[in-house]
Amino acid sequence: MSRTRSFAFIDHLEDISQDFEANRPEVAIPSVLYRLPPGHYNTDLGSSLTQLTHDHLDAVDGRTTLIVCGDGRNNYNNPRVDLMHDLARRARKAVWFNPEPPNAWGTDDSDMLSYAPLVDCVFQVATLRQLGLAVDQLFL
Repeated sequence: MSRTRSFAFIDHLEDISQDFEANRPEVAIPSVLYRLPPGHYNTDLGSSLTQLTHDHLDAVDGRTTLIVCGDGRNNYNNPRVDLMHDLARRARKAVWFNPEPPNAWGTDDSDMLSYAPLVDCVFQVATLRQLGLAVDQLFL
């Protein structure tokens, strides 16, 4: 991997690449969390996808493996499935790590059933063991 870009989101997108390039995790993580304070029902992936395509589209091209880590819940905000479709098609590969079990996808405010068909693969990743299995499958 010659170049890695990392973004984090709750209700808006933050480019956190420099945080982790310049600092050890114990410094970088509090800095990122300060810029992304939690709130009650404030997740808005659709807004974050809008920011990603508007401000950082250069981060995704035919050499990119796009990895989304999240539960696909949007608090009934516009999921911007159109933008996820465009990003996934622009990338070489699009992967989604979701901590929730598949039987929770599409329940309540989950837009995961709309996102899942747009990416190349979706893995439930709620434990280190599941993460290891997902990574193993990606490199088969």
